[in-house]
Amino acid sequence: MSNRKLLLGDEAIALGAIHAGLSGVYAYPGTPSTEITEFIQGNALARERGIHSRWSTNEKTAMEEALGMSFMGKRALVCMKHVGMNVCADPFVNSGMTGVNGGVVVLAADDPSMHSSQDEQDSRFYGKFAMIPTFEPSSQQEAYDMMAAAFDFSEQQKLPVLMRVTTRMAHSRAVVVVADEPRPQNELNYNAVAANWVLLPANARKRNDHVTAQQAELEEAAANSTYNIYMEGHDRSLGIIASGIGFNYVNECFPGGCPFPLLKVSQYPLPKKLVRRMLSECEKVLIVEEGQPFIEDILRGVSATVQHGSTRNLSATVQHGSPRNLSATVQHGSPRNLSATVQHGSPRFNGAEPCDTAAENNRIEPCKTVAENLRGEFATVPHGSTRFNGIEPCDTAAENNRIEPCETVAIYGKLDGTLPRTGELTPDLVKKALGMETGQCFDPCADVVPRPPALCQGCGHRDVYAALNEVLREYENARVFGDIGCYTLGFLPPFRAIHSCVDMGASITMAKGAADAGQYPAVAIIGDSTFTHSGMTGLLDAINENADITVIISDNLTTGMTGGQDSAGTNKFEAICRGLGLSDEHLKVVVPLPKNMPEITQIIRDEINYHGTSVIIPRRECMQTLQRHLKQKKANK
Repeated sequence: MSNRKLLLGDEAIALGAIHAGLSGVYAYPGTPSTEITEFIQGNALARERGIHSRWSTNEKTAMEEALGMSFMGKRALVCMKHVGMNVCADPFVNSGMTGVNGGVVVLAADDPSMHSSQDEQDSRFYGKFAMIPTFEPSSQQEAYDMMAAAFDFSEQQKLPVLMRVTTRMAHSRAVVVVADEPRPQNELNYNAVAANWVLLPANARKRNDHVTAQQAELEEAAANSTYNIYMEGHDRSLGIIASGIGFNYVNECFPGGCPFPLLKVSQYPLPKKLVRRMLSECEKVLIVEEGQPFIEDILRGVSATVQHGSTRNLSATVQHGSPRNLSATVQHGSPRNLSATVQHGSPRFNGAEPCDTAAENNRIEPCKTVAENLRGEFATVPHGSTRFNGIEPCDTAAENNRIEPCETVAIYGKLDGTLPRTGELTPDLVKKALGMETGQCFDPCADVVPRPPALCQGCGHRDVYAALNEVLREYENARVFGDIGCYTLGFLPPFRAIHSCVDMGASITMAKGAADAGQYPAVAIIGDSTFTHSGMTGLLDAINENADITVIISDNLTTGMTGGQDSAGTNKFEAICRGLGLSDEHLKVVVPLPKNMPEITQIIRDEINYHGTSVIIPRRECMQTLQRHLKQKKANK
């Protein structure tokens, strides 16, 4: 039996995890991942099963808490937006070394076009870097199904699994068929091997060797995965490799079926066996992937090892006995593209000059021994041994160096501009890349006035910025270092109050660094949730040196930017500051309201004039959560 539900991608992931026997979700709010944890928090079955779902203080603590649950044999899900991967990178990368006991899935929600983010980083690189398998669903149905598959695969391989989605997958809805009978949770067990989890160098070296050797098995599993599918096409003038939501967009371009061979990639490591098949069968290949050119980068190495129409390795282009690949086809010091995968006459990648003749595109020039630095995954082997890709060994050194004329496979994607390097993919962009007509587009209406985001009317942050600006007009070259949250909007009119916003917690540490350089006054403004996320250690640095900075912790009693989730430090900030060593004399609490403006401005002025570390906490509830609480209170009467 099964039933159908209309679900966001995030909701499909959450329900899939619950139905896969989840015991705990650990997360820090961040668009576009927030709705996963919120769905689990509100799900009746999750409450019935006692699934842990309280927000973590940051992504690092979330990852470590999930590892603790895994250590005891239970299944754990970690959720974050893409930049959260930077925060949890230490335990995430090391979890590849420890392995897992109970299954662990790390969900990273990337944000192409930076709708609510500082950058467009692609989380698939983290999976490759940490030697951890990565899943990338192409539909909401696949997102639901993949959760069970990912947990099973995690426990089978004894490794965490990274699942990567993007904004459109996370925040679009589709009908999903879900199971009626959820899998039971794992029982607590003591099967974790301490030697794997204690990463002393002697233990870690063994694990590193094991996980490195495991990569071939992971790639073979990807090649045989039901999520990676090679679809035949009658027109082999072009092959298409599409990953994640890009696969959906390709299908939208061909309602009657794609006429070209199409390789769907939703599980990594990249299945090179399937890639080689496409490269050997097709004249050209288009890579459709959302985010950075992850597959395309790898493909430009793969393509250098396959002649069109054959599986002959092209990389035997160097001196006898040297294991170079095609990358060693230029003179030492030359910036030419290493894969020679462009059409005749067009500029090669890396700023190399265009070739004048087709022969030059295939010509191999002698080079010096830079092979070890340039050697890629598809390099050939020394003279006399079997070459990669099943090529017979050469009998003479001359054969190792001989290059036969061949037709290279042209690769198109983001690196050559066929698809935009930045921003979200759309079906129209894919159509354009395929040379198809796109739908009619209209220019923005000149009569519509732009409405940039702004702080809510009545927001306490507004009163903080109004007071801060009034005081700072008295000082020459004052600098205010901002942070991540609603209050980042203080950069925009009418306040224009902050001068930087880099990452979570950077306000305090950047203010300290500026003060160390001689800047006065140096003011940091940080929100309550961001302070407990990544601000406390920076404040400790400042207190230890009594740095000449004024820190404003603008406390609206919630994690406002992502929808009003609980803030880990609510009602604890004074105690935290005192515990870090700040004196009560320079720890002030104010209520940011227009009627209190004289008091607030005087306190800000006094603390700036104090040449040491001080903290001011303006505290007033977020207007959005206040309205919810008032409605709930009224409904309960």
